[in-house]
Amino acid sequence: TEAATEGQRHLTLLKAATLAGGYIATGRIDEHTAIYALETVASEWPNFTKSQKTIRDGIRNGLTKPIYPKEQANSSSRPANPGPFIARSIAEQLAQPGSILKPYESQLERLTVELCHNYPAEWDISN
Repeated sequence: TEAATEGQRHLTLLKAATLAGGYIATGRIDEHTAIYALETVASEWPNFTKSQKTIRDGIRNGLTKPIYPKEQANSSSRPANPGPFIARSIAEQLAQPGSILKPYESQLERLTVELCHNYPAEWDISN
């Protein structure tokens, strides 16, 4: 993409963005990473706003044409975007950025809250 001449830039960028969209559709690359990489190259060219539209159009087109690894090309059982990792502890969540913390019920401590009129005076909020 970087070596594209002035007359070839639009088509080259469109092809690269379409390819990226195919990889995004199967979860092989993150959309933000692909956009950042393509925009980094396109930022050196004139008409950056037009290049951004070309990138969006190419990715949108590529999302309809998923690119699977060769060993999974015929498999339709793989989801397009795998769900987030469910962490069962804070340590797991820290080890897997972007994961969702969902502890098992047995790991939770349930507290009971009761209405109380006799609380310490220092708890009063002063105006």
